[in-house]
Amino acid sequence: MRKINPGPALSLTLILSLVLFLAAGNGQAYEPPERGLSAAFNHPGVIITPDDLVELPLTIRNFGRTDDSFRITILEQPEGWEAEIRSFSAVITGIFLPGPDQVGLTLAASPPSGARPAPGDYKFKVLVASLDGHLVRETECLVTVRPRRGGA
Repeated sequence: MRKINPGPALSLTLILSLVLFLAAGNGQAYEPPERGLSAAFNHPGVIITPDDLVELPLTIRNFGRTDDSFRITILEQPEGWEAEIRSFSAVITGIFLPGPDQVGLTLAASPPSGARPAPGDYKFKVLVASLDGHLVRETECLVTVRPRRGGA
């Protein structure tokens, strides 16, 4: 039985991997920008039934090196609906985020007078902006209400 020495092949593979890694990143570690913001609904499109609650997860991320505060505004919601941004049980209109960090929030909405929403599409749009207005992001979610299978 012949023994195979993996040494030369393994060494060549490791050297090639290192060369490719250094060439791809110029050998420098990633440095985040001074300031950065992303804001997005975790699911920009959802389908619910008229009996479901409308609770839309929203992630806001400060990916810069600088701590920052942000205003949060609901720009668009279906007519007559009530909507608010929540963090646990608190309704919030702004948030402080150290850099880099992120937070998960929830847009909670209900149709007029607690009625069941009619089948159709309902759009929600949120604006997140730094207090100085230099960082601005909009995100939206389309909620489609469909009757339960086998009846409404």
